[in-house]
Amino acid sequence: MHSTAGRAVVERFLELANRGEMEACFDLFSDDLTWTNIGSTVFSGTFRGKQAVLEDLLGPLFGALRDGIRSDVQAIVADGDRVVVLSEGRATTREGVPYNNSYAQVYTVREGQIVAVTEYMDTALVDAVFGARH
Repeated sequence: MHSTAGRAVVERFLELANRGEMEACFDLFSDDLTWTNIGSTVFSGTFRGKQAVLEDLLGPLFGALRDGIRSDVQAIVADGDRVVVLSEGRATTREGVPYNNSYAQVYTVREGQIVAVTEYMDTALVDAVFGARH
């Protein structure tokens, strides 16, 4: 995939997510999506398959938040099928605790779909807001 095509898919994904159009957003995921969150937080690990990502990662995360996460993109760099996004996320937990984190996400896009994501963030902040993994 040409880097501009992959970048367009990721930009569309981020735009839909920021508008809260989650169904359309998730349609950009490949069924065999692999999502890896670095670290040892309650949301860390590698989730294999679109259903696992939705049920085991995004469901619990967004279930803990009032209105999802609003992302402000600082930079996007695309090279071949890889797209790197640097962003600042803003959210509030259901208990009213701010969750404002910085992210570096590496997306892999093939045939118009996101097939892999690796996400780097401030894991100490995740632990402080959501509790450490037991």
